[in-house]
Amino acid sequence: TKFLNGAWWMSCKPEWFRNLVKLRALYLNDNGLESHSLDNSSFTGLTQLQVLDMSTNDFDLFPSTCFSHLRSLQRLYLDVNPLPSSGLALGAFTGLTQLRLLSLEDTHLTTLTSAFMALFPELRVLLLSGADAIVFKANVLKFNVHLRTITVARSFLSNDSLCQIHSLDKAGRL
Repeated sequence: TKFLNGAWWMSCKPEWFRNLVKLRALYLNDNGLESHSLDNSSFTGLTQLQVLDMSTNDFDLFPSTCFSHLRSLQRLYLDVNPLPSSGLALGAFTGLTQLRLLSLEDTHLTTLTSAFMALFPELRVLLLSGADAIVFKANVLKFNVHLRTITVARSFLSNDSLCQIHSLDKAGRL
């Protein structure tokens, strides 16, 4: 486990993590990191990483294959970042098939698409509290058969989004 939170780094260079192949948890929260701080190879070599906390930074997008090397990642925290309301680029999250917890609390995110949610077949917990008005596009949650917890406190949900959550609850999935 590496706690690098609050260090105010300007970038995440791949050579910083190259020899940390057995690292299981990395906390980069509260560092003032911005989108240009990352590139597609920032996390190369962290093949055993299970927890990545990048909350309370200044990310509004992620490079196209930013997280693709993190095949063992199970928990990803992106809270308190100015994520785009229109949604997140799919490519950055491709390969996160083991992800079990995704936290997007207190962001500007408003749209979750089926294509985005389908990237996380093992997802069990989706944290959206404090996000702006959230719209779940066309049956967005049907791909996540393991999903058991969704938090939406302090978030405005569209009627369709509420119906999707209600139907999962009625089916005993939540």
